[in-house]
Amino acid sequence: MARILFMATLALAALAVIAPMPTQAFGPYFIQVNNHSNHPAWITIYSLHKVRIEASGRVEANGSRRFKEGVFTTGSYHHVRFQWMSGKSTLCDTDARAYISGNEYGRGADANGYYSGGNHCHIQVFHPTN
Repeated sequence: MARILFMATLALAALAVIAPMPTQAFGPYFIQVNNHSNHPAWITIYSLHKVRIEASGRVEANGSRRFKEGVFTTGSYHHVRFQWMSGKSTLCDTDARAYISGNEYGRGADANGYYSGGNHCHIQVFHPTN
């Protein structure tokens, strides 16, 4: 019995050395949102299947904001939704999928939203970002 316990302890110790734990599982990852229009935008960032809202907030016209309050981990996907507003009415509404990267080039994603009047709006998402 002692031999089995000893072997199990050795196996667990070997796994701890072979498979290191991620050092920053919930590290400083983010989604940088840039609003390239003359209207403010309401931003909603959802989990992959739009099950839960990770973060939300307003980005002023021709402004940007870094959303860090969500659970953004390396290798995760999220939906970034832009709603351009005029008062309480929505001018245009669109979303795109963002991939969170964590490597030597950056720790997040850039979502750039464009609204040019009417129903003409779109998003470009870039990876990675600093």
